[in-house]
Amino acid sequence: EGEEHKIAHEGSEPMKMKKIKSMNEANLSKNCHSAVEARESASLKRSKSTKEDKKEDSTKIAYKPSDFKIIKEVGEGSYGRVYLAKRVSDKKKVAIKMLDKHHLIKSHKVEHVMREKKILSEFAHPNLIELVGTFQDEDNLYFALGYEENGDLAGLLKKMKKLPIEIVKYYSAQLVG
Repeated sequence: EGEEHKIAHEGSEPMKMKKIKSMNEANLSKNCHSAVEARESASLKRSKSTKEDKKEDSTKIAYKPSDFKIIKEVGEGSYGRVYLAKRVSDKKKVAIKMLDKHHLIKSHKVEHVMREKKILSEFAHPNLIELVGTFQDEDNLYFALGYEENGDLAGLLKKMKKLPIEIVKYYSAQLVG
């Protein structure tokens, strides 16, 4: 019992804190994995039916670039650029992900992008970005996505480099909830 209160230092972080941190990370990972397995079947069924309902009205519309008005560039990824835009018909804000076809082919990423489209079109979840629709022109593929004013988890991670455990717990709970 007295041993637990002693803290032996190694480097700049106490050994006890390292052990607690390691145990917390392992438990979080284990709990997330278990929760995902336990809820997977019900969630997938619920998500698919919700997405099928949504697919009826949004992703089956044949969009074209002129259906959206670009407002500004908001990001850049490995495959292309992301723009804030408004759908002309109803002024809804969307994120337009513009992917250069030639670059995708040259870098062998076509399959990856098609898989992303399939995942976004088949699953509905409050924490997944909504796929509003897809379209293309001669040079580019476009994903019209729900626009999130505050960005996404990838952007937060990129900005912070390392997330505090409280934020990891919050997002983990959101993903499995």
